[in-house]
Amino acid sequence: MDPVEAAFTAIGTEISTMTGHAWPIATAVTVAIIGIGLFKKFAQRAAK
Repeated sequence: MDPVEAAFTAIGTEISTMTGHAWPIATAVTVAIIGIGLFKKFAQRAAK
């Protein structure tokens, strides 16, 4: 295996690992944004 191929293989492995770690964070952020939006919506309705 030449060094360039080995480097690209290593980078691909790292990206796969980081993507696996990022999904729980992305899910938590998405749920938090939706939750904050819903809270604001219902708080404005309750204030009327």
